[in-house]
Amino acid sequence: MLSLALVIAAMFAIGLLITAIAPTPQVAGVLGAVCLDPLSFFAGLWVPRQKNVTPAAKHTGMRRPSARPADE
Repeated sequence: MLSLALVIAAMFAIGLLITAIAPTPQVAGVLGAVCLDPLSFFAGLWVPRQKNVTPAAKHTGMRRPSARPADE
């Protein structure tokens, strides 16, 4: 529960920072979209797939809700 509260506080702080520096709502939307990919990458939600992945690793990766089908 503590980690969830800390994540919510961090996301709220990032949103406040974006709205504080953005002059218009359109710019705030763009900044939010630009921040989404690095945050997803460093959180481990988006990881580039490798070509030579073992079947066990591929099966485990496909069980994640955020996983995409392998492009092979």
